[in-house]
Order: sequence, then C-alpha cells, then structure tokens
Amino acid sequence: MNRSTLSRTGALAGALATLLVASAAQAAEPYDFTPDAHALARVVACSEPDAPLPDGITEGEVRHHCRAIAVAMKKYRTRWLPKAQPFFAEVVPAGLPDVVVYPFGGADLTNALAVFPDAREITTLSLEYSGDPRALRSLRGKRLAKDLQLTREFIAKLIAVNHNRTIDLDALVDEPVPVPLVFALVGLAIHDRELVSVRYFTLGEDGAVRYLTDEDVAALDDALAAVPEKRREAWLNERFANVEVRFKRRGVPDAPVQVFRHIRENLADSHFTPESPLYRHLAAKGRITAMTKAASYLLWRAPFSNIRGWLLSSMAWMISDSTCPTPTDAAAAGFEQDVWGRFDGAMFSAPHAGAKDMAAHFASRPYRKIAFFFGYPDVNNQPHLVVTRPKASE
Repeated sequence: MNRSTLSRTGALAGALATLLVASAAQAAEPYDFTPDAHALARVVACSEPDAPLPDGITEGEVRHHCRAIAVAMKKYRTRWLPKAQPFFAEVVPAGLPDVVVYPFGGADLTNALAVFPDAREITTLSLEYSGDPRALRSLRGKRLAKDLQLTREFIAKLIAVNHNRTIDLDALVDEPVPVPLVFALVGLAIHDRELVSVRYFTLGEDGAVRYLTDEDVAALDDALAAVPEKRREAWLNERFANVEVRFKRRGVPDAPVQVFRHIRENLADSHFTPESPLYRHLAAKGRITAMTKAASYLLWRAPFSNIRGWLLSSMAWMISDSTCPTPTDAAAAGFEQDVWGRFDGAMFSAPHAGAKDMAAHFASRPYRKIAFFFGYPDVNNQPHLVVTRPKASE
C-alpha cells in the first residue's frame, strides 16, 4: 500500500533485535498478552459483551461505542456475508493448502475467514504495526473516548467499503489502541470464533518465529524512558509489530485451533529479498493459498517483483480483486484467470500496462455477475473478482 512511511526501513526491526537476546529469549516462555486482548475485546472490539470491564472503565464510557460497533458488525453479517459466503463456498475448490498468505492485507482476518473459514493458518502482510496490546492498562478518560471514536470510525469505514485503507490506519499509528489487533478481534466476533491466546513475535534471520518473553517486554519498557513523550505511543506500536492470535470455533469443544499472524513488513524489493527473514519465513510454508485485495495495484509495479514472483512460484490458487498479478504475468507462470463482474480500468492511478492488460482480459471473457464488492471497484464503480488458478491440462 502506498504511503509516506513506505520509506521506513528495517532499522526499527534491527533496533528491536538489539534489545532481545535471542538465545535466552527462546529458552523462556512467551509473554502472554491474552488478558490484555480480552480487555480490548470487551472495551474496543465489543466482542465479549459479558466479560467484566477493566478497573476504572465504566459501562457508560463504552455503551455508545459498542452500540456503533454492533451496528457495523450487523451490517457486515446481514448485507455482505449472505451474498459472499455462498459464492465462496461454490468457487473455492476443495483440497487447497490450508495455509493462507494475504499480502497487503492490513490484519484483515474478517474477510480472510469469510473466504477460508477452515484455514489452519492465515498470515497477513502489510506496513501496519500490530501495536502494543497493553493500552487499556492506563488509557482512561478523554483519551479513551478519543481512541474509541477513532476506532469505531475506522471499523465503520471498513464495513462500508469492505477493505481497509492505509490512510485510515496511518491516522491511528500514533494512538495507543492497537487497531490492527482490534480489527482481528472484530473478525473473531463476526465469525463466531473464540480467542485462545495472543502472543507477539519477531522473525529470526532464518525466518523462524521468535516470541517476545517477559524479559524482552521489560527491556522495551526500560528503553521507553529515553523516548520523548510525544513519540512514546508510536515507538511502542512500532516495536510490537507482529502479532499471533490463536482461536477456534465458539461452542465446538473439539474444534481445531486456528492461527492468525499479522506481520509488519515493507514488501518492496528493497526490503523483501530472498535473504530477508520474511522471505525465508514464507518460503518455509511450502505451497500456499493466496488472497489479496485493495492492494494499490502494487503487484503490477516493477519495485514489487519479488513478492509477485514469490506468489506465482508458491501459490496453488488465489482469490482477489484486480490488484492480483496481471493476466500476462499469471499466464507466464502457468496460471489462468477466471473473472466475475466488470473491470474497465483502475479506480485510481495505476501502471497503464497493467490496467490495459486486466481490462482486455475481462473484455475477452463472458460476463458473470457478482452481487457484492470484494476489495476495490473499478473506475466505473463496478464490482469484480478474479480467481487465479493453474491452467487446465490440455
């Protein structure tokens, strides 16, 4: 996704790595952020209405906020899901890899679960930091009211357009509430999932997940004292970059535990290289199922050739809007693309060759109606959807 912070480098990750003692960290138990996540679920995501409120926060302070969140969730459940879920049930084939990778996904667990409800593992990748989950230990009064307002406005926009906008997430990066984590908790509520655990992690040089421990968190809190006060919220959110949420179907005793991870990373070629920890982490997954939408047409651009190449060499199947690889790139990698709806051009500035290629491909295929928006509309506000699949054998 395009934004000014695209120029941020891996220096932040390097700074965090210097605070962590990797060998000792992995010998210790991961820090358990689950109680903090339950507090966020109760107060901000409004997904656990019967849970007790944290000390110092009253029902009156959250009542209006949770009513608005409930309205947004109801819109998604009653207006979008009844159209989308039957479509996905018919279009998504059986036997796909149960590991889903969603580049430029912005912690969008909500829509990933709508398409792949039984996925064993879902990973979203984007520039957004997951954020410090401990905000409600101290957030009170006017600052709490402000952050609740910002969060419900973001969730309402998300439900209205069915994709998260980086510009909206940017406005929240300096706020204490970890909106990407809250976004995931809202997804659990919409899809009737039960929170099991929340942990934060970094990626080692080999790509392995390394969970933050008590010692790591204490070191970060000690280092916070040297950070200017106006920068502290953003500083903490930047260091709590990657989150892992484990969950399962509510009310199903033997339901398998599913894993959602959001990884903060710049996917441009200057950062996402075969030697980078994220590339090695993804490569270790083997064959995956892919999804993307509202990805600013970045997969059409030359500076994102590495993530495009990794997808085309690793995915078994992909669902997307028009921000997937172009028909030409897909065909060169042995794929073909089925399309629904209409695409006459990109909804905003995009590489001309990619837009022309995609529009020509849609025009060459029989029209098939789609009754809902999935990511961006086209330049004429028309819904569309693309499935990229292996070419049928002759």
